[in-house]
Amino acid sequence: MRWSGGREAAPVIARLHAAAEQIRDDELERFLRRNELTGVDRDALEAFTRSLVSKLLMSPTVEARRAAEAGDASDELTALARLFALDPDAPPEG
Repeated sequence: MRWSGGREAAPVIARLHAAAEQIRDDELERFLRRNELTGVDRDALEAFTRSLVSKLLMSPTVEARRAAEAGDASDELTALARLFALDPDAPPEG
């Protein structure tokens, strides 16, 4: 898999974030089906899970962007795609 310059980072990063958001949403919905929460508690849990996913993705996102800006994103983007099973040919969501 060969990546060319900075323009390749954005779609991979978008797919990474979309995949993580889908997992977060699926797990949150599964939890909420099994547990009764007040509206305030649901909102707090929603905010917590969004924050957690954001923090987990921060480092790979920043590194991929840095590498793309330096013109050396090939290895990082390939690793992200493999590690997170991102289809490089699928259009990014979002």
